[in-house]
Formats: sequence, C-alpha cells, structure tokens
Amino acid sequence: MANDFGIAEGVNMKNVIEEYLCIDVRRFLGENLLVPGNFFTWQRMCGNESLDKVAVQVNAEALTLFYKKQTQSVMLVATPCHFGGYRYWFRCCCGKRVATLYAGDSRFACRRCLNLNYQTQHQERHERLAKKAHGTRDSLDWPRGFSNGTGPKPKGMHWRTFERLSVKAENAVEQCNIAARARFPNYDGFG
Repeated sequence: MANDFGIAEGVNMKNVIEEYLCIDVRRFLGENLLVPGNFFTWQRMCGNESLDKVAVQVNAEALTLFYKKQTQSVMLVATPCHFGGYRYWFRCCCGKRVATLYAGDSRFACRRCLNLNYQTQHQERHERLAKKAHGTRDSLDWPRGFSNGTGPKPKGMHWRTFERLSVKAENAVEQCNIAARARFPNYDGFG
C-alpha cells in the first residue's frame, strides 16, 4: 500500500542502496586496484563534490578499510570458475560471499545486514512498468512518451528484432495502463 506521495508504506526511504558508499570487488579488479601493498581511496561523488570516502589498504588475502575513524578488515575469497580462473568476493561479517559491501554507520556490510533496498523497490507497479516501457522505446529509437505512438524501424535493426521489440513496447504500455487504472480509478490511459 502506498501513501499520497506514491511511497510504499512501511518502507523506510532512508535505507536506499543508492544513498550509501559502495565498494565493489569487480570494480576494484577491473581497475587493477587489488594488488597486495596497494593503498587507495574510494569515494562517492555528487557532481564535483565528494559525499563519502574510504581509504583501502590491500593485503594478500584481505582489505583493510579506514572509514570514519574506524578500521575494518574484510576478507577476500576466491572461487574457481568452470573454464579456469577465479572469481573474487568479499566475505561479509555475516559470513556470506558478496561482490559489494556498503558503508553503514561504523562498518561495511552487505545490503541484507544493513537492511538496504533498491530505489525501484520503493516505486509503485505502474512506475516500474512505465520505466520498462520507456526503456523498450529507447531501444527502438522512438521518442519517449506513450502519446507519441510508434516510430519507424531503426536503420540496421533486423525486422524480426523490430517486430519483437514493437510488441514488447505495446505490451508494456498496456500493462502500465492496467496498473495505473488499478491505482488511480479516474485514470484515462496512455497512448
């Protein structure tokens, strides 16, 4: 159930993942930062302003995180892949293997330990469906907005792909209309 502002009741908007500093083992590996002896800082930015940052020291099997005058050790775990090589994970304080950890008040932990949700979990069904419909329209190079109707096949796109995405876009708009009518009884519909 949602309140008058479209926010689901019983859900704390403060606990949204996008509002927290995040460290991601895949990103660290992609930027070649996980070299033993390496020391770097990682920060969350908003424009040119740093909102939050953590200093990271890389050890052989763990990272030492320096955050808000606290020091925390996070274990690195490697699991073998089927076709060779390894996939790396952080070991959360709860014992789970995770790719991302988030900065809580005094420690880094997985999203379950910190009780964090994704932004989309706070949206109503018709809002999520509208976003899906807009994404499909974007992939077809059609203008945003359901009242704009359909457009031509993009140059270079196969006809089968175009037909599949056109049907997907029409279905997404219809599902969005159904969900919006359920939420707003006086709603006339899109497109």
